[in-house]
Amino acid sequence: MKQLTFVVAMLLPTLSNGQHANQTCERFHFRPFESRNVLGPIVANPRATQIQLLAVDYSRRFEYSIVKKPHMIWDVNAGLSFPIFAAEQSADEKELAPGCWRSLSNFLLDFHVIEDLTDVSNPVNNTDYGFGFDERLVYAASPRDQFGIIFGLLHRSTHLGDEFVLNALGAYASHFKRVDVNYQYIEASVNWDRKFKYGTLTQRFTWLNTVDALSGHQGFYTTHVRGFGQIFPSVRNYEPSFAVQFIPGGNKGWRPYLSYNVELSTVLNFAKHDAQQKESSQFSHSIVIGLRDTSHRKPFTPDPIIRAYYGVNPYGQFRKQNDYWQFALGFNISE
Repeated sequence: MKQLTFVVAMLLPTLSNGQHANQTCERFHFRPFESRNVLGPIVANPRATQIQLLAVDYSRRFEYSIVKKPHMIWDVNAGLSFPIFAAEQSADEKELAPGCWRSLSNFLLDFHVIEDLTDVSNPVNNTDYGFGFDERLVYAASPRDQFGIIFGLLHRSTHLGDEFVLNALGAYASHFKRVDVNYQYIEASVNWDRKFKYGTLTQRFTWLNTVDALSGHQGFYTTHVRGFGQIFPSVRNYEPSFAVQFIPGGNKGWRPYLSYNVELSTVLNFAKHDAQQKESSQFSHSIVIGLRDTSHRKPFTPDPIIRAYYGVNPYGQFRKQNDYWQFALGFNISE
């Protein structure tokens, strides 16, 4: 968490300068079950709670697949944030005046599935289920700058598809292990939004750390493997990331946007020979280029996107596969 403290310390001088602005804040308004546009998801983050449909998706072969060449897959993520409570020094959804605050508490629900259109019997390779709570707090330091923090406690459970498991057992026998990758984690972010004439530039640093909250293990996976006994737990149970994103604003029709996320991802190792052996890591890069119609913006409007990814396979048990790549066309649907 030292990195997170360092980033906050860097932002404090700018935050203090914003306090000299004229204070035009209203009294705090408390609004249960009302949504606000507060620190939305990073479109390029493969773990973000958002709706993303990648219909034309070409990727490196998943480990233990039968067909040994690049695969065409369906990649569907359906994630929603359900507002619980908002508190703000503003009327309704008006922009914050300098020196004012807004907070939003959410329940997050996420479902993700990958179907392999190239492999034998078109198996579902992986499904993810995620849920949790987060708290978002934003402060308007100036008419152009807003600083924020996000703190979440979440759970993610991942499962291999039955057809994939049957294929792998038939082709690889005892070399294939079905590992239960599920974990609880804390995710803390610091965020800086700066408004320009044509849109908003976001920079966000995030630290993920697994915790022993519900499952009885602190790492990324359960240490008991059916048919194989015990394996050693994960040790490198953290993942820092940084994102930069530019979203167009105004009322100017179709405009492009850019989202980039880089994460120092843990490469899971289910064959460790020592309980203290630390996993390796690799930088995982994800970039999304999209188009957004700013003149007719309504909730759940699809944006056509192109997505490219290179790094550790981000999906469940396949997170032991490094140098994974993916290139996709599809839609991102923002709330």
